[in-house]
Amino acid sequence: MNYQAAVPPLPPPAAAEAVAYLAAAAPPAAGVAAGDPLSAAHVSAAAVETRVRKRLRADAPQVLSAEESVAAAVREHALLAHHAAQQYPGAGAPAWFGPAIENAIENAIRPLARQVENLTGRVDDIADMLNAKIENARIRSINLHCFSAGLPLGAVLKETTGHPLREPNNPVLAALQRPVRPGTRLPGFAFFPANGLQVIDLRNEHLNDLEWFYNIDLGPAPIASRRKELETYLLR
Repeated sequence: MNYQAAVPPLPPPAAAEAVAYLAAAAPPAAGVAAGDPLSAAHVSAAAVETRVRKRLRADAPQVLSAEESVAAAVREHALLAHHAAQQYPGAGAPAWFGPAIENAIENAIRPLARQVENLTGRVDDIADMLNAKIENARIRSINLHCFSAGLPLGAVLKETTGHPLREPNNPVLAALQRPVRPGTRLPGFAFFPANGLQVIDLRNEHLNDLEWFYNIDLGPAPIASRRKELETYLLR
């Protein structure tokens, strides 16, 4: 007797704490492919996975979502349904049952996979932000020496994700792929050349573009106050 449809393994939980707990408690239940022979070991492993996730959900709901817990129970019942349909043919399920169960499992797992993908993206952003802050500490140290000597200031890397809602004025910025990732270096502009910037030369439209790129707030007018805020941002 064989499985009539695939029953894939569960994706790992989104939280690293949950992944570590589950790995220590029991190995993840392996998936089965359509045509694989029925095995009670598959059902037993799925049952253990369900119990472990339920226990973690009860003890630490902040690290395992309800969806991640229920997905294990859905998968366990899917395996049981395959066994019941073939071992008790008199009470067998209709032909559409196997594909329907497979579809239900995929629908349960798909949001979890998106959560993992989103978490991976956030982890990458955090790593880029930390690397940018480390490099910016070096740039700002140089800027402090330049400032005390009356020399132009260098551009720091983008540290903060996202952008203000308004669009930038500069076409080079407007053409950048959105969102600009942390760690990106400001493109060279006529108003902020590669050899450095004299803040006093900036106009409001330039300041607005720098606010957009860095996702910072330089405050309202007057322009002298906004220039001072940018100067502080490049030096602090």
